[in-house]
Amino acid sequence: MMETHSLPMSASATETATNTPPRLVSLDAFRGAVIALMVLVNDPGDGSHVYGPLQHAEWNGWTPTDVVFPSFLWIVGISITLALGRRLAAGVSRSKLLGQVARRSAVLYLLGCAIYAYPGFDLSTQRLLGVLQRIAICYLIGSIIYLTTSRRGQIIWIVGLLTSYWLLMTLVPVPGSKVQGHPDYDDRITRICRAMRQPPPDVRALVVQTEST
Repeated sequence: MMETHSLPMSASATETATNTPPRLVSLDAFRGAVIALMVLVNDPGDGSHVYGPLQHAEWNGWTPTDVVFPSFLWIVGISITLALGRRLAAGVSRSKLLGQVARRSAVLYLLGCAIYAYPGFDLSTQRLLGVLQRIAICYLIGSIIYLTTSRRGQIIWIVGLLTSYWLLMTLVPVPGSKVQGHPDYDDRITRICRAMRQPPPDVRALVVQTEST
């Protein structure tokens, strides 16, 4: 019978394998699924024959295509807590981590600008807030919040940002974002103010009117 012998690993390879932190398999799987969805929605067809869910919503509602970018941001957020939390536990100073975060954010932002500048640079069409640029900004802000606040402070930031976003979406009308001729797409601030000036409806009258019709 033939005997098999495993080759001895070098000391450096053994040390590298020992020091490599374990990966979160579920996060890697989710990242792969999001990348596959991104490839699909970026090449959905010939433009005139595209399956509806593979297109972005105009402004109201959402489609599966609209969850690609938020999913990448969610992955970035999870990675921040895993990577920075592990390095903080290892004794790395917060100031050093902030410097590394700022450098990586700047590199990612410049890469995003370079993608839109190639192959033909045109300053009039150059995007300063493309996909990679926005990920870089969110990564920078999220890392700063994570490194400079406690868990209580992070919860306050989450609640404050979500509340501010809801107020902006609810109270601030956006010119050009309404579909003309559709009564449900009126400015929300106008409808709220109009409702505040009117007395509450008589529910009993509405029930009688509904039953009679």
